[in-house]
Amino acid sequence: MQQQLVLAAAISGLVFGLQPAAAADANQTDWRSWPLGQRLTLSVGAYRPDINTFVELIDPDNAIQGSIEFERDLNLDDSDTVGIASLNWKLSKRNSLRFDYFGLDRSGAGNSQVEVTIRPDGQPPVTFPVDTELQAYIDVEAYTLSYAYSVLFDEKKEWSIGVGLSLQDFALGIQNPAFPEQAAWTDVTAPLPTLNTRFSYAITDKWLLDLGLGWLDVDVDLGSGNYEGSILTWNVGVRWQAFRNLGFELAWQSFDLDVDIEDDDLNGTVRYDYQGPRLGLNLYF
Repeated sequence: MQQQLVLAAAISGLVFGLQPAAAADANQTDWRSWPLGQRLTLSVGAYRPDINTFVELIDPDNAIQGSIEFERDLNLDDSDTVGIASLNWKLSKRNSLRFDYFGLDRSGAGNSQVEVTIRPDGQPPVTFPVDTELQAYIDVEAYTLSYAYSVLFDEKKEWSIGVGLSLQDFALGIQNPAFPEQAAWTDVTAPLPTLNTRFSYAITDKWLLDLGLGWLDVDVDLGSGNYEGSILTWNVGVRWQAFRNLGFELAWQSFDLDVDIEDDDLNGTVRYDYQGPRLGLNLYF
């Protein structure tokens, strides 16, 4: 209920705050020429995080049962290089919307360090003892839409606060390579809100410093499922606005999720974190 009130207040602030802000912009448009005043920014880049993934499935109806740390127990790579993208739209001097996308697909094979039980489609459960060779995959996709209000914004600095909603799509599967029919998989999408704050500072007209933080403890009941857990995200980086419509970015980005899920697709705990450097290209419009 508390998270719903926060989201409702933020949406109300956006709806009722845009008209005064837009009117002020009509009389004062010079903010668009400030180092932090880009109206529309598209960022694309490469991200190389270190990854830790833990899953504990406790419901006997799940396709997969057991407590598994995938990098340690099933030999999945603990780092990878993936694409990452974001779009920031400054609706007015004080209001902005942002969309972020992140996707990470991994697969691996190795001798399991824990006992794993799967329920192949239409077949009785199969339990693999310790040291059984298994193949596994994990696919994670995150879509985040957020709104921010700039409490402070001038020629050199900007501080904003806001709310976001992140859709985390998590899919995993396990297979016995000796008997391909012994395979099972599960997929779940968890909608998770966050509270966000961001601070940017123009060291010069071309060099900018960015700091970001997002956090929330959440308990959401959507009827079809209950999601309870925590999210912590943060990033620190520098941008070089080399040209009028083109710039570069180097940042360190971290994401930590710990959520208990109870729905038709998965009952248990999903915990994963990834952090590492991000190198990006920024296009300004």
